[in-house]
Amino acid sequence: MNKPEDKITFGKYKGKTFEEIANVEPEYILWLAKNVQTVELPKSFVDEVERDINQRDSELRDILLEHYFDVY
Repeated sequence: MNKPEDKITFGKYKGKTFEEIANVEPEYILWLAKNVQTVELPKSFVDEVERDINQRDSELRDILLEHYFDVY
């Protein structure tokens, strides 16, 4: 089982920790967890990353809707 503080040993983020990757490109963490058999991350970490993505997307959607309705 990999830990969030472990470093990835391959790919474009080689040498970065899973936590660092989650801060830069959280979708990549979800992709890794789903598609790379050698990466086994704690479910709680993956769930937290997914919650953060959903929250970010929700906030962005709210901003866009507010702007859209303010303009028209």
